[in-house]
Amino acid sequence: MLILAACALGALAQPKTPDLPLSASLEHSQIRIDQTVKLLLVIPRRWASTGPDLTVLEPDFEIVASSPRSELRIVDGEIANSTRWLVELAPRRVGTLTIPPITVHDYVSKPLSLQVLPAQDSQGRSDAAATPPDLYIETGFSPRSPYEQAQIDFVVRLISKVPIMSGTLDEPQPANAVVLRLGTDARYNSSRHGQDYRVLERRYALFAQAPGPLLVPGIHFKGEVAMPDDNATDSSRFGSGRTLRIESVQSALQVRSRPNDRDSRWLPAMRLRLSERWSADPNTLRAGETVTRTIRMEAIGLRAEQLPQLSLQAPPGLQVFPGQVERETRTDRNAVHGTLEQQFALVTRDSGDFQLSAVGVEWWNVQSDRPERAELAPLELRVAAAGPAGGARGEPASPTPPRVARGDDNAAEVRPWQALSASLALLWLLTLYAWHRRRPRDARQRQRAAGRLSAARTDALLACAADAPERVHTALLAWAREAWPLDPPRSVSILAERLEQQHRGADQTAELADALQALERAVFGDNVAWRGERLYALLKQLLTPPPPSTRPRAIQDRSTSALPPLNPGRLPGSGQ
Repeated sequence: MLILAACALGALAQPKTPDLPLSASLEHSQIRIDQTVKLLLVIPRRWASTGPDLTVLEPDFEIVASSPRSELRIVDGEIANSTRWLVELAPRRVGTLTIPPITVHDYVSKPLSLQVLPAQDSQGRSDAAATPPDLYIETGFSPRSPYEQAQIDFVVRLISKVPIMSGTLDEPQPANAVVLRLGTDARYNSSRHGQDYRVLERRYALFAQAPGPLLVPGIHFKGEVAMPDDNATDSSRFGSGRTLRIESVQSALQVRSRPNDRDSRWLPAMRLRLSERWSADPNTLRAGETVTRTIRMEAIGLRAEQLPQLSLQAPPGLQVFPGQVERETRTDRNAVHGTLEQQFALVTRDSGDFQLSAVGVEWWNVQSDRPERAELAPLELRVAAAGPAGGARGEPASPTPPRVARGDDNAAEVRPWQALSASLALLWLLTLYAWHRRRPRDARQRQRAAGRLSAARTDALLACAADAPERVHTALLAWAREAWPLDPPRSVSILAERLEQQHRGADQTAELADALQALERAVFGDNVAWRGERLYALLKQLLTPPPPSTRPRAIQDRSTSALPPLNPGRLPGSGQ
């Protein structure tokens, strides 16, 4: 009994927590159609988990965001618990809109009225022509009458006199046009309508794919800005930010078609030029060597995808293999820069003078509105005959026999004979000594050369099995350097000629020449598919070292050297 009484007294001693009525209030009583307004709902704590039924707002408003927050307040000296719901609304139409009563359990809020005005002109003119806009979007084209597929500058400016806290600006989405963003955003101040504005400028390059009207739909911006609180009933309750949604007017211009005399290669640009570089000096080439010519095309106002591939005409005695093509498109604040680099491998089969024709590209200068031509001038290649790799020199002329002075003194006649005989004997002994010392060294050199020859042949066969044309090409040239060290073939086509001479009459030599030409196309061509099975079988049969009789004389002498003669020539007066 005492316990029950104590509990009752304790309950009476607890302070009463009153329920606040459901209240509703608007941040502003008047807004524009492109603005949002915040609705504040204060809900009794006990029904906070239920949340308000906001579906009654959907006919006239779009619910942008809603968030709850708990609150403790002192009412008549007592603690009152409540939950604040902040609902951001975007009106769907212009006019006087009503916030209907909102129900939470048994609580109902009072209806509210909101005046929605038309939006300000997106180019910065107020409907009433009185109050300058707080935020608007400005767009513009340049030039106003562009050619199809030429660069069109399109600028978007977000102009605001209130701080922008956050937001997103849509990209332009024209139909049948390529859009590239130019550089980074620019921010600066500007005076408009007699007031200071902050401008965010964003630039784009548009490429209309066909002549006719080019339409760019309105650009949207949605963001939170810090707005003046002149019409706010209680800014501290709603915060300083407001969501704004604005849209620019649709932009349009007329795109011209290309001139009637322009063919399918239509290159409208502000500038276009050609340049070249060589992997080696083109004036120091020898027959059988390969050199790479890289031609670079640079255009301002065109994307790399618009630049055409080039071609080179090869005169007789030269082979040209088109190689890799690399494209790159980059942008800065003013223009699109497109580049194309194309490689050509030139194989010099014969010596002589070769005339490479001019390389040119027709393009249209959009600034002067006339056709132009970018060109690399004709070039003459002087290809020298293939010389010995080690610079072998001719044999020295035979020494002139010494003149012998004649006189009556026999001693004078004997002394030169004695000196000459002694010199020749000493020279012969030194030569014999050097020859004996050189024999083991030459044997080791021949063993090493044979090892390198075998290794290169194995590398070539393994590369064929792996379908790796570059490795096959490298291994074959390495094998050729070992097989003909003083006069190595400088290309696989010359190697084919050497092997054909070596295996004269064999049925497979013509097939080998075709297979090696296919290898060159795979190495120097543009992504040519290549299989090494056929070449593997031919090399396994025909890739053998040349016999000594077919090598240059200097090589034969070095590999089959013998003792020099004891008496290289008859001595005057010897009687022999």
